[in-house]
Amino acid sequence: MTHRSYSLKWINTFLFAVLLASAPATEAEAKPMFKVGGASAAQANRGKRSRGQSIMLGGTLMFFENASSQGGQELPGGRTIYSTFNLQYNWPEFFTGVGAVYELDLIGDFRRTTASGLKLEFSFGGYYFEVGRANVSETFTGRAVGERTGTRQFYAGGIRVPFLYESVYFDGGIRKRQTTFTTQDDETLTSPLQESVLMPFIGAGVSF
Repeated sequence: MTHRSYSLKWINTFLFAVLLASAPATEAEAKPMFKVGGASAAQANRGKRSRGQSIMLGGTLMFFENASSQGGQELPGGRTIYSTFNLQYNWPEFFTGVGAVYELDLIGDFRRTTASGLKLEFSFGGYYFEVGRANVSETFTGRAVGERTGTRQFYAGGIRVPFLYESVYFDGGIRKRQTTFTTQDDETLTSPLQESVLMPFIGAGVSF
């Protein structure tokens, strides 16, 4: 049996390297930045500081595709997509931002996961770190299991680069998700199912 993986991880690695090279080089250049998905509040406020706080809207994405074959025949493959969408309110003077998060994961044609929750971000210069917690629901098609529910904790760190008059941003980084499923098909699991995913991501966002 042979297995072929067509992953876009190298694209994420390349974009992250470009973003890292574009980060502020000196302390004098560094400005506090706050994120919703891929956006930064403080950078966008350079030309509108009288507005103070701002709202940010953005999203991030990571995906890959794989296929397998056996005896010259293609086996069912799949495409995995991890996506995150954020709406955040920022306080540049306190280097913080809080917001709502919605995550949608599609794994092949048989597994769909959604999560919604809250997050807190700390940021300075072009760099940021965020933590959050969400409720998770996972559904299956054509499997013995129909649905799982639980909670998720997530952590992410990365860097942002502004463009288009600093009102739109690219960002890239690393995100870790730790999910604990406690119910399956409306029954409480005697031993919770735990899942951990570490992934790179790219994203973009706007401020207003």
